[in-house]
Amino acid sequence: MNRYAEVWRWDGRSSAAYFAGLHELGHIAHRHHTDFDRDDRQRILEAEAEAWDWAFAHAAEKPSARVLALAKSALESYIRDYGTRTAGSTYRGVASRVGLEAA
Repeated sequence: MNRYAEVWRWDGRSSAAYFAGLHELGHIAHRHHTDFDRDDRQRILEAEAEAWDWAFAHAAEKPSARVLALAKSALESYIRDYGTRTAGSTYRGVASRVGLEAA
């Protein structure tokens, strides 16, 4: 287990909550809280994908089908709001992993 996975005290009851927590830590790891303009629509979808990518890479376990569905649903909400026209390579990789058609 890596040091980031240990930050989230997971009780084993909900892998979805565990991955959602890691996703939020991914935003911190990528410094989205300090150098990110939430009004920059061109960057929002990529930032969400970066956070999910970080969560998957730093988890102590593989994501279940339920977790992948959670990530897909979360990304779909941003796609509805902003589209995929400006999405970058991280989004395309995560989209493929969770079963979304990449931009």
